[in-house]
Amino acid sequence: MNRPILGKSEKISFPEFGLTDVLAKVDTGAYTSSLDCEFVKEIEKDGKKVIEFVLLNTNRPGYTGKIFYSDEYLYTEIKSANGVQLRYMIVTDLVLHEKTYSIRISLNDRSKMIYPALIGRKLIALGDFLVDVKTGEGPTDDEETRGL
Repeated sequence: MNRPILGKSEKISFPEFGLTDVLAKVDTGAYTSSLDCEFVKEIEKDGKKVIEFVLLNTNRPGYTGKIFYSDEYLYTEIKSANGVQLRYMIVTDLVLHEKTYSIRISLNDRSKMIYPALIGRKLIALGDFLVDVKTGEGPTDDEETRGL
């Protein structure tokens, strides 16, 4: 059986938000996937709790400043290299290798990161992907840039 292969980074799309070809770093050390978000907050809209958010940051290709809303969300602890953080997670469709996956993805400020999105182990397993770090889209990794 031929399993699809992910490189060190991939282009992904989020049809619900009109985002295409978003560069995502493949991170086998991360459990969940993540998407750059300029801001996110919980509000009440039409008598219902929802989150309001703007995807990507102003310095990112594809940034529109458009405000989105979701009533399918969690506010949960995410472990990262910076310790434990509280983050909002939404349910949305993600397109990778021309296949659509319904996933839970965390929203957080990735403006200081090279890649606006991150593909974690949960999505890697869902798509039954293999990872080949010698291939991929986008710029070189930050470790390569620093000469490590």
